[in-house]
Amino acid sequence: MVSGLKLEAQVSSTYTFSQASGTYTPLVAGFPSTPANIFSTSWDDDSYTGYTLPFAFFYNGTLYPAGTVIGLDTDAWFAFNPGTMTGQLGGGSWVSVSNSNGMYLYGTANNNGFAGINADHWYQNFTSITGNLTSGSNVVTAVSSLTNIKIGTRLTGNSNIPDGTVVTAIGASQFTMSANATATSSSASITPSASIFAMTRGTAPNRQFVVQWTGTKRFSGANNDNFSFQMILEEAPPQQLKVIYGPVSTDVTTDLQTQVGLRGNSSADYNARTSSSTWAGTTASTANTNTVALKKTNVPASGLTFIWTPVCPAMVAPGAVTGPSPVCPGTTQAYSIPAVT
Repeated sequence: MVSGLKLEAQVSSTYTFSQASGTYTPLVAGFPSTPANIFSTSWDDDSYTGYTLPFAFFYNGTLYPAGTVIGLDTDAWFAFNPGTMTGQLGGGSWVSVSNSNGMYLYGTANNNGFAGINADHWYQNFTSITGNLTSGSNVVTAVSSLTNIKIGTRLTGNSNIPDGTVVTAIGASQFTMSANATATSSSASITPSASIFAMTRGTAPNRQFVVQWTGTKRFSGANNDNFSFQMILEEAPPQQLKVIYGPVSTDVTTDLQTQVGLRGNSSADYNARTSSSTWAGTTASTANTNTVALKKTNVPASGLTFIWTPVCPAMVAPGAVTGPSPVCPGTTQAYSIPAVT
């Protein structure tokens, strides 16, 4: 027999951080589909366990096979194979109405997860617009305003548009939807709204599992917030975890404290970022309560990408095999090597 060694992984030491400046590419939902109906049109501190990994993913010493459940929280974190989601209303979501600090890394939420811009995100509706709907068509024409229309924007407030429909393309005074209109209507009122949904992008063995937030805001009122970002798992080795920030803006001049990073087998095991003044030059967190501040004059640039890469050291060479020699034919003997790191 050969003896082995079980290693206990820690995200604090087995992942390295890097960042890049790239291009934010919003998800284009397939047709016909209604991808953004996993949450109600008034979500706040909600969770969802209906998404599964489209490919096997290695995280913190565990290989999670394809089909593993992902626990998704509206406040921009998700956990691998959570069973029951915990931490809502205080442990990974909001603290109080007056304190919307991000809490995932040190709260009572699920272990072994990932925070993208964890804070008290809230659903919001933008100013309603009008457009012409045609039964059986996914194109809305004669649109009165495209100001708050983005690829990924959820479309609400009209019973002739299926629940969960999002924008998939934008043209001159028109846009395309992820589902067909169910009736014809001229100058139909449509409300652009925030959305959260996930999709698999690309082809094997280079797919991405992408969870996208579009047009969210912080809790507690109309602050002209507009946050869009993606949390991504990469299929291709070394299976990185990424956050890509899209358009992020706010008129608020006081800090919103957010958390960004990885959580391991407990809240004491973390690999996160912190800064009180910049997203371009964050530093490694030294406490699980550290945050990255966000306000009008301090937001992540569109395309800023935070990347966590697992450390994959070379295996130590095995030592000599030990055991009896010579031996008689037909006998059973035990041989061993020293534990290999």
